[in-house]
Amino acid sequence: MIGNFKSLAFPMRLMLAISMTALLLGGCEHRPENSALTPVDSRSKVFQVGLVLDSPAVDAIPMAFPRKDRGGHIASELLSVRIVPGLDETTLEREQRICAFGLKFAVEVQFKGEARQQWADFTRTNIGKDVALIVDGRVFRTTTIGAEASDGWLVIPGNWTLQEAQAFCKRLNATANSEENLEAQP
Repeated sequence: MIGNFKSLAFPMRLMLAISMTALLLGGCEHRPENSALTPVDSRSKVFQVGLVLDSPAVDAIPMAFPRKDRGGHIASELLSVRIVPGLDETTLEREQRICAFGLKFAVEVQFKGEARQQWADFTRTNIGKDVALIVDGRVFRTTTIGAEASDGWLVIPGNWTLQEAQAFCKRLNATANSEENLEAQP
């Protein structure tokens, strides 16, 4: 559904965005993770944000984005993505929210410090444009920015089980902890 979001008419996208926001506000449950964290290589990015461009650019990366067509076949679309420096797992708050959508789950994350303002500025100046949510170096989802996210929150929609969503949150935290440990060293 999110993959075909761009092809919908603007009023339909607006209605869908409002519905998803209402669902998120009503269906989110905070589930802190208290289990031990597994060390993660901090040099590889678990999560990044990118702006999907209409055409190739010097400062953009061509990225394949597999999606299902109406017949259920998987086709890969080549996107031109400009990675937004400073909006990745290292600039996220430690706690995430896992949101239930029926039997599937999404993860809500919040940027911290200067990244929170950067995310607000980015969303305000790119309303109506597509953002790429990149997980493990691959485009995981694209969605259209509908409004400014002044509170710093970002929803990472997924077809995850609860266990998969929890595992993703652990990976985000482990990477953030690795970065903090590197910064604390003299």
